[in-house]
Amino acid sequence: VTGAEVRGTNDLQFSSNASRIGFKGAEDLGGGLTAIWQIESGLNLDEQNGSFASRNSFVGLKGGWGTALIGNHDTPFKLVGRAVDLFGDTVADSRNLMGGNISSFKIDGINDVSFGTSDMRADNVIAYISPNWTGFSFAAAYSTDPVSSADSKPDQTDMTVYSLNATYSNGPFFAGVGYSDGDALESMGQDTNWRLAGGYTFGGFKIVGQYDMYEDDSALGEDYTAWMIGGSYTMGAFVFKANYIE
Repeated sequence: VTGAEVRGTNDLQFSSNASRIGFKGAEDLGGGLTAIWQIESGLNLDEQNGSFASRNSFVGLKGGWGTALIGNHDTPFKLVGRAVDLFGDTVADSRNLMGGNISSFKIDGINDVSFGTSDMRADNVIAYISPNWTGFSFAAAYSTDPVSSADSKPDQTDMTVYSLNATYSNGPFFAGVGYSDGDALESMGQDTNWRLAGGYTFGGFKIVGQYDMYEDDSALGEDYTAWMIGGSYTMGAFVFKANYIE
């Protein structure tokens, strides 16, 4: 079937959701300093295509003070959500349902802002990831232009974005907060983006939750919010999962 969706039509499809190939390396520079690099690409094996270095690909330095890198990398805002998504890299990925990967949404039938800039793998990034201090850590990233032009032209002006997170992970407990702001968001009629997430594991059970808020800076003045609660149960080699998103 081509064109618009036809009701009552059944269709069998094959989908390659998360096929990847990557290479990485490290070189000891002495004095506790290590040079690191990574190139990771996504492959759509069912469609015979893919993009070189389309996933987290970077060069950087690592030491007792943390990790600094430059290249293409998940924003700290995105990483908070990835930590609690039970259906990541599938059709039921929370970003497909909560709005993180949707290019636009509507309020009262009117097209409003896009909000994929915070919850994305951003290009032109310089980032810092702290060490883990008894469960606490944070990350910060700044992009001069989060969406690549796929050529060597200069980055777009007034399209910068910065992203921060703070997380606590200790044993069965995880909690995190993410924040994003910048000219790239303002150009889409947004103010700041916030994310809260948490999870707890006990026995074979795991419960997770997430809350997102995208503050609207456009003429509509309508903030966008979404929340998710989910759980899973592991029984031998089987894992049963469920999510509720609104």
